Amino acid sequence: MYVETVTIASAGTAQQATSVPVPDGAEVVYMGHPDNTGSIKVSDTAAKAQAAIGDGNVPILANMSIVYQVEDPSIPYIDATVSGEKVIITFEF
Repeated sequence: MYVETVTIASAGTAQQATSVPVPDGAEVVYMGHPDNTGSIKVSDTAAKAQAAIGDGNVPILANMSIVYQVEDPSIPYIDATVSGEKVIITFEF
């Protein structure tokens, strides 16, 4: 099992989540850290992740998660509404 916590240093500046390779067929879970106070925004491009909540992105709150089946977990871009918020990324291999 792989678990990584990624911190969004600056709200409004999307970043790729990680570059760790994912095994074929694995599902990657992106979860809002329990201590978050704002929303994490996940999308397929940096511009969409930086947009207003729900405008081309999927917003997740603390303890909420979304699951994607991807080969590269860095493909989704992540951003936050509050600087310093965290995303927990996990998958099983």
